[in-house]
Amino acid sequence: MTLTEPGSALLAEGRAILNAVAAAERRTRQAATDDPKVVPGAKAGASGELPAKLRDAYAAEPGAVGVELVLCESQPQLLLRDGQADMALLHEPYDSTVGFDTEVLHSQDQIAVTTVIAWPPHSRSRAVADLIRVATRV
Repeated sequence: MTLTEPGSALLAEGRAILNAVAAAERRTRQAATDDPKVVPGAKAGASGELPAKLRDAYAAEPGAVGVELVLCESQPQLLLRDGQADMALLHEPYDSTVGFDTEVLHSQDQIAVTTVIAWPPHSRSRAVADLIRVATRV
């Protein structure tokens, strides 16, 4: 069976909607807990020491909440789309930043890669904002 072009479009849109609903559910459950945390995502091994440096620098901030790093094999932007992460370290041009707010953290001219921190624009909590602020200084 082969999907028609309209069917493929509907499937893609439907997946996006279901991912957004799942992300909203995860964020709502997290907001209702007595254990606040912020969840950054990253590609395993691709960001070097940056996730650990970021976590440690943020933990030293007054009022910091817990940090739970989520690693993936590829496409860390998917962690954002389905709500598994509040923000993610992405590498342009390889990882898509479409639909996210971003802040450049580091550029490597010799291999044309830019490391950015990205987050869904509608989900920026105080903890996410603080972690982004710390990330730009690390």
